[in-house]
Amino acid sequence: VKLLLLFADHRSISGCEPSWYKAGKSCYSLSVPTVVWGNARTSCHRLEADLAVLNNGDSWQALAQLLREIKLEDQDLFVGLSGSKLRWLWLDGENVSNTDELWGPHEPSGDGKCGSFLKARWNPMWDGYGWRWNDLPCATNIGYICEQTLGMYGNLVISTKLKIKLATVTSYKADVSS
Repeated sequence: VKLLLLFADHRSISGCEPSWYKAGKSCYSLSVPTVVWGNARTSCHRLEADLAVLNNGDSWQALAQLLREIKLEDQDLFVGLSGSKLRWLWLDGENVSNTDELWGPHEPSGDGKCGSFLKARWNPMWDGYGWRWNDLPCATNIGYICEQTLGMYGNLVISTKLKIKLATVTSYKADVSS
């Protein structure tokens, strides 16, 4: 029981694993070591997560604020967006309009089939736009953002991965006390 209480108390503030950040209704892991899009996705899967889906203004703004707070504003980071100049999809299957306001100026430009989250201060065309989506070649080596969604477990809001661990600990406690 003591293990269960320590486990729950440790994460009750954010609901996220250590070294993950809560933003909006998800936990995010930000990786700055650079890899190609496919390897980024594989790395997220190893963490029982996937590349981040930033398909609405709330998740987009929450993550942009987090990146400002932890001083990662100069990073171009892969997200769970892929497609072509004519059709883009989030990893959850949601279509993305080529005219969506969250694309950067003149994006998608057709120079790549994988999406990133970028604040291009070096490009004068992007001045005043802040964080936006960008299309890149999938073989580009950049950082990436993994996402775990939060859910309810009792009175705690915790990541799906933690819910599985907490259920395992609870089951173990029940078996020991029988």
